[in-house]
Amino acid sequence: MAVASAVGIVVVASATDDSVVVCSTISSGALRYSKDGACKASESKLVLNDQGVAGATGARGATGATGATGATGASGGYPASMEIVNITSTHTLMLTDIGKLLVSRSGTVVTVPSNATVALAVGARIDFAVYSSFLYFDPASGVTLNADTSRVEVDTGTFQVATLVKIATNEWVLLKTVDES
Repeated sequence: MAVASAVGIVVVASATDDSVVVCSTISSGALRYSKDGACKASESKLVLNDQGVAGATGARGATGATGATGATGASGGYPASMEIVNITSTHTLMLTDIGKLLVSRSGTVVTVPSNATVALAVGARIDFAVYSSFLYFDPASGVTLNADTSRVEVDTGTFQVATLVKIATNEWVLLKTVDES
């Protein structure tokens, strides 16, 4: 059911349908509501709230240029688990030792090579564990090995630990358990 009223030349309509038909007299422009949706030959038909068929989707624009690559993030730390490698009575540090736990199950002498022989990066860290017996560090000629005492060894005994960290081209620091002597 639709209701319309005219005030001057303004038509106010209320409808329960989806659209309202208003007829406009061609000669005077007077508007009238058409309940049945039909207009006379002397009138123009105006449909309010009429929705036509949707047109085809337009063409899609070109993809924009790729933005610049962001900055590289900070290097990650050590992995959650560490590879454990058993070493024998003599061992010379290698690039593949970085970030690993080297385990000595019997007396071991570890040679710390010069940077010219094995170019371990500054900041390289290698951990050591001694099950029993001893662990000595033998720096190659030109290599400085800084430790908390003049002895560059890990105390004799079970389950002793040490860490070597390269702090300059041919300089290392030895962090270890406190000497008992």
